[in-house]
Amino acid sequence: MKMTRWAILGSAALLLLASGAAAQDTASAPAKAGMPGMHMNHGEAMATLVATSGAPQPAGMAMLRGTTIQLTFSGDQPGSTRPWHVHKGTCTDDEGIVGRVGSYPALSIGQDGRGTAKATLSQPLPATGSYFVAVYASASDMKTVIACGPLNQGGM
Repeated sequence: MKMTRWAILGSAALLLLASGAAAQDTASAPAKAGMPGMHMNHGEAMATLVATSGAPQPAGMAMLRGTTIQLTFSGDQPGSTRPWHVHKGTCTDDEGIVGRVGSYPALSIGQDGRGTAKATLSQPLPATGSYFVAVYASASDMKTVIACGPLNQGGM
């Protein structure tokens, strides 16, 4: 069967749309309080951060590899500076910050509403327990979490 260039492009576009919808469904699943994040082997884990307001944005991803955690964030107020930390517990049951507060450089949001930050933990997270990543409104408003997501280590 011979396919035209437009048919191939159309098929690729449908595949992309379908995979995007699947990714959205998957991304929203771990957002529920207390649900585990994605498990990865060998000291790696990933968290999907969702807005605590219930809005679709701001949102982000955090990837932990060994003792390095990288946060990417989007859909935020341009020019904002957001503190963030890894915590023990869940988004609804905070058991405290992991490591020193000063180990987490603030997340600077660019004019496109996106930002990235990287932190190094003093030691790897234990293979058991629940952890989460929280992004705060500002350094002067550390009580308001604007995005949160589970980062569980149970599958290691």
